[in-house]
Amino acid sequence: MNNYDITETVTRHYPVLADLLTEREFKQYLHDKNVEITESSLRDYRHRDKKFVYIKKGQQVFYPRKVNELILKEMLT
Repeated sequence: MNNYDITETVTRHYPVLADLLTEREFKQYLHDKNVEITESSLRDYRHRDKKFVYIKKGQQVFYPRKVNELILKEMLT
């Protein structure tokens, strides 16, 4: 059985995928924007408050950075 690394191809044809952040990366992104949030609060936002946009694939959750950047800008103004 062979494995193929298609990262370069996918990045070239679907650059939007490079915009997806994992939960940990998104939390760090928020921290860099001076928004302190705990992991449980981020999950609460996702399930109850729906403040941020996310994509769920199986057990994984991804946050599109560009879309959430606009939401964050509105929240902070």
